[in-house]
Amino acid sequence: MDQPNPHQSDSESNDQTGGAPQQPTQQPQPYAPPTQAPYGPYGQPPQTYAPPQYAPPTSQPYPAPASAQQQTQWAPPQQQQPAYPSQPSYQQQYQTHPAAPTGPAYPGAPGAPTAPGGPGATAARRHSPARTVLITLTAVIAVFAIVFTYFFFAERPSGGRVSDDMSVYGDNFDTSKYDLQKPILDVDSTYTFREKVGSVASRLDSYWSMSGYGATQDGDLVAGVYADPAFKNQMNVSVAQDEKDPDTITITANQGLVLVNYFDPNTQQLHAESFDTIKANKYYFNEEPVEAGDLDHYFDTKQHAYARFTGFGSYYLVVYYGEDGQKLAKPKVTYFTVKDDKHQLATPQNLQARVDDQGHVNVSWDPVEGATHYKVYLRVGGAVLGENATDAEKQKDDLGLQSTYILAAPTGTSVNLKDWDPSAAPEFKDFLKGMISQYTADRKVSTFAKTPYYQNLQFINLYDQESEDEQYDPDTNLSLEENHNKYQRNASNVQLYVIAYGDNEVTTNSPIATININPLLSQIPIAPAFNAITDGNRAGKKYVSYITVADGLTRIVPKEFDWSTAQTDGGGVKVSYYLGATAMHSTETFSDKGTNVNDVKTRVEQESSELQKSDTQAGLAEPEGQVGTVEWNDSTGDVGGDVDLNSANGSVEFVKFVAANLLQERTTMEITKYVKEAGAPTVSDVLDEALAQNPLILHSHAYSGVKQEGSRTFLKVEYYDNSYGDDTANVRQQLSQKADQIVSQIVKPGMDDRAKATAINDYLVRTFAYDYPTYESELKGGKSVDQSFYTRHKSNQNASGLLGSYNGEDLTKTVCAGYARSFKLLADKAGLNSIYVSGTVNASTQNARHAWNQVKIGDQWLTEDATWNDTGGGSSDQYLLVSPSSSAIKKRSQVIDNAAIVDAYLSAYGLD
Repeated sequence: MDQPNPHQSDSESNDQTGGAPQQPTQQPQPYAPPTQAPYGPYGQPPQTYAPPQYAPPTSQPYPAPASAQQQTQWAPPQQQQPAYPSQPSYQQQYQTHPAAPTGPAYPGAPGAPTAPGGPGATAARRHSPARTVLITLTAVIAVFAIVFTYFFFAERPSGGRVSDDMSVYGDNFDTSKYDLQKPILDVDSTYTFREKVGSVASRLDSYWSMSGYGATQDGDLVAGVYADPAFKNQMNVSVAQDEKDPDTITITANQGLVLVNYFDPNTQQLHAESFDTIKANKYYFNEEPVEAGDLDHYFDTKQHAYARFTGFGSYYLVVYYGEDGQKLAKPKVTYFTVKDDKHQLATPQNLQARVDDQGHVNVSWDPVEGATHYKVYLRVGGAVLGENATDAEKQKDDLGLQSTYILAAPTGTSVNLKDWDPSAAPEFKDFLKGMISQYTADRKVSTFAKTPYYQNLQFINLYDQESEDEQYDPDTNLSLEENHNKYQRNASNVQLYVIAYGDNEVTTNSPIATININPLLSQIPIAPAFNAITDGNRAGKKYVSYITVADGLTRIVPKEFDWSTAQTDGGGVKVSYYLGATAMHSTETFSDKGTNVNDVKTRVEQESSELQKSDTQAGLAEPEGQVGTVEWNDSTGDVGGDVDLNSANGSVEFVKFVAANLLQERTTMEITKYVKEAGAPTVSDVLDEALAQNPLILHSHAYSGVKQEGSRTFLKVEYYDNSYGDDTANVRQQLSQKADQIVSQIVKPGMDDRAKATAINDYLVRTFAYDYPTYESELKGGKSVDQSFYTRHKSNQNASGLLGSYNGEDLTKTVCAGYARSFKLLADKAGLNSIYVSGTVNASTQNARHAWNQVKIGDQWLTEDATWNDTGGGSSDQYLLVSPSSSAIKKRSQVIDNAAIVDAYLSAYGLD
């Protein structure tokens, strides 16, 4: 049975409106970014960001409602909970209403008015005692019916109601780590939560509260609100000490600041800082961004009286301190829904983000019925610590500042952010050229050309303070590798939002579709890494260059020469080149390789090829272009029949259900049960994990569509890669049997988990051979592949290499994906707790896409990379069950993406 909300105070339950609680007369000021720039010119120390000092407000941000505006009202009965003030009983509350005139119970009683006609008239007939009781009961029932009707059909109190249904939490939480509270349903979007936290309430810091957090002066979170069970998508909140109870805090939605940072290719208008401001300050991006103003009506509080919880429908309130003022060993988590968080359009589905062959960010989603246009937002907030973080740093709470930027406003369902990049605006490139000329003049040592190309400027302020390259001084004795090992990767927590709109954005819009892109940051090029380039030039590194990526790291990339631009130049040959798979370019002059273009080209290609042979093996294939859009037939296909969830791997049941269907060749399925669960992972997140952790599916890339039919929801999956076509089910059966046979041969009785993992690693190194020709010709440099690639190289990206051959084709030649998926399959058969992961690594001359495994040994997740352990002449143990903090892993700048596991469970697998 639903109960009243214990977070609701006495004053709220007696609020005059019966709706939203009395709003504060003084709102917290929204965060205003500082005017100084975080970036100085490259090669010069940047100005360090310092948070503005906010003076505490003269009164509490959320004063209690004025008594003159209060009157009593009906409230439902509730169970008493010691942490909150007592509520009046039904009878007590009823008696506070104006009483009926006192008098006798029936006419003719002593003191009753006489019957009409005066004393001589006949008096009214008296009822019998039984009839009197019946009339009294009827009146009571009538009053109760009125109250019942009001309670259930009139405007409900803003505090919502408490539900006993704990199933809304799904299987998203480890109850040994979190104390799950009863859910609260249907609060107002402007609702104020109240929590007793003892003396810590008096230690709240006004700056953090104004910045959208509830934290102490020491930077410890006291309370927060999140839109996802992984606690990545943090809402802006205002947390303050209650005016009446010093041991209680209030938590409300805080006003968020929406900024703009894009060039509109349709209107040719720049929505960012003006070039005059940029040039005057001698840096190419200003920390004082432009507010959205009339460009956004979704988050803009000008359209609404107060800040609101909006866009997600359901949220999680997390309280980190208890009533005694001490930090809780198990933070309290309360799921709540917002009754007025309603939208007219459906949420965009199948949201995907990828980096293309030129380093541009592409975003796509499925069309929404009734939408006329969409907006893509960048949500930035919270720090993501790198592998070099100390234990103390890892224990600190996440208090990175929250910001929301509009990146694009397309009418279609895909966007290449290159077209909306501020650098696409007129005059921008001319300004950059002049800036590099100044840089070169200052350094007097750089041979880097004067015309580099910057890109993805929308993602430039995502790391804290300086980039790795800005911290590096090539004039010291510190090597690039030593500088990298000491650099603390401290990128922000970054998500992309997509919202669908109709013609009237205020009245017609959708809930928010969101995707976490943190792992993508290491693949997003921002600018040349000038200090590293200077160091490389001094060392004579002619065939590699360096770039800064969106998480602040420096990445090594090969120079991709465009020989169609080559020309003789003063006894040498001058040729343009690109910095790896990016749009950034420069020129190189060779004066010691020959005097004509053909001779120089031949020698350069030979020498660069020899150098790149030193690259450690990688080779994770990425689909060419946008993966595809599902075409629905007239029917939903075969959705009947049971599936064996025990036959599939998955961190949550939703993943297991999808994987079990795919293992039975059923690509259309009903998912109503799962998508309705609170905090359900996105369909794309579920499909990614299903493919990654179930190697017997024999597919590595797929796209999906979601269709609503009445109250039912259906998922359809279509594969991009289809190595075995109609024979897939047969190959799957043979592969499963072969894996059983292999494990029975190499895993001996009494082996512990470490010995099992070693045996599997050694078997793969003995059996497989790295497919260098395919890597060199089709995968090197992050090249994407078309669908024919997978049929021409059947075992390249899956575990079928364990079969040895297929119709006479040798399957034992593969790349990293084949090694890692095969390890996962054998580990499953051997009973090892292992997962397949992918990400990026520095592989000698380039930052490469790569796949490997993580294996749990004892209570620690360790890196196992059979590909890099395969030396070609035997097995190395350099990457055999090594700690993520080891020197080997640090040296290769390993960054794991989040496709392997749904976001809510990343930390359970050591991936957070």
